[in-house]
Amino acid sequence: MLQQLGVLLIIFGFIFLVPAVASVVLHEKNITPIFSLLAILCFILGFFAKKAEYKSLDPKSAYALVAIAWFLISLLGSIPFMLVLNLSFLDALFESMSSFTTTGISMLNPSELPKTLIFYRSFAEWLGGVGIIVVFLAVISTPLAAKLYMAEARRDRIEPSIVKTAHKILVIYLYFTILSIMALYLSGETLFNSINNGLATIATGGFSTYDDSYASAKGAVKAVTIFIMIAGAISFAAYSRLFERDFRGFFNLEVKVMFLIIAFVFLVLLRDLNESDAIFQAVSVVTCTGLTTVDLSMLSETSIYVITLTMLVGGCYGSTAGALKIIRAIIVVKAILWYIKKVTSPPTAVVPFKLFGRAVDERDVLYTLLYIVLYIIFALIGAGILTFLGYNTDVALFQSISILGNIGLSLVDEPTTMEKMLYIIYMWIGRLEIIPVLILLSYFKK
Repeated sequence: MLQQLGVLLIIFGFIFLVPAVASVVLHEKNITPIFSLLAILCFILGFFAKKAEYKSLDPKSAYALVAIAWFLISLLGSIPFMLVLNLSFLDALFESMSSFTTTGISMLNPSELPKTLIFYRSFAEWLGGVGIIVVFLAVISTPLAAKLYMAEARRDRIEPSIVKTAHKILVIYLYFTILSIMALYLSGETLFNSINNGLATIATGGFSTYDDSYASAKGAVKAVTIFIMIAGAISFAAYSRLFERDFRGFFNLEVKVMFLIIAFVFLVLLRDLNESDAIFQAVSVVTCTGLTTVDLSMLSETSIYVITLTMLVGGCYGSTAGALKIIRAIIVVKAILWYIKKVTSPPTAVVPFKLFGRAVDERDVLYTLLYIVLYIIFALIGAGILTFLGYNTDVALFQSISILGNIGLSLVDEPTTMEKMLYIIYMWIGRLEIIPVLILLSYFKK
């Protein structure tokens, strides 16, 4: 595992060189040495780790490696926040983890940050949206590709091989990133804001260049952002079909359900908000982006309940969105109908479980249902801890589901030390869909 981690550390080094270059372009050369030294540190650690004896990874080790890699890049990524802003280690790790996991919850105001750090947060969200392992596989071919790809909570194969799939995902992601930046610029944003908000929003991350999220953004900018959020929440597999002119394959059941959920949440929010704010918030919630144009604490209890439930579901599987994913909710409904049909059919009848017109192995359905149960258990545990810390049940559930789903919406002004620690852990395990972290923890058993 150490040798593979060494390769990842070297890639981390190149990642941290990007904000180093940005600091020069943005005329903040006092920050350049910090990111440069961080990159050099990654290169050195990676070089020595690569010298370790090579051992092939089994599936368990692959999952553990991915869990370590995600925590390690957030850990290393906290260093600039500490050195530039003099944040405590915990606060810096909180900001870094929020960035790389695309959660987007923050205690900092962009207007008070150097432009380099604003870009760094946006770039980290952009990277986290596509996944560090996808970037790794797009750069380096390895026989471990399938194991690592699955460990980063991905199953969809766009191409026959995992490496080619990673290449295609990155190409599609770059394509929509460029379109997003161009669209924001044409809508009236400055070039700096367009780049940062484009990077963060296509990753369905919650950071923006505004102190009030998007409340003070121009109407045209908000309209463009709605389309970018939706684009980020649609799967890369669907886009692959779109580029092949398979329009029916692109507009599949999961995408249709996503638009239905957006419409439902929009209608609910109309009771509290005007049409512009209601549609923006509905899209932000369903796509797990976490941007806001209003103070959520002013919403009615009904709206808060609906938002909480919607955050549990999330966007499309295989996209940059978080939470459980819509396809899993569809599987639950279909599983109930399938089970009713099965128990009411003759004992000799064969009743296959079908999804998108194709038979699905019953074990895969069982695994999906078990994961949903596990996810809900973690959400309830988080809510229980927050309740113990003094929050009422509604707020505790909202916060727990939002952080676990990497959404970043919050009803709390500033979390306490204990809450920050919980959020850091939940952002991490939520981005990896729990299993890799549990596998990593299993190494510490006696």
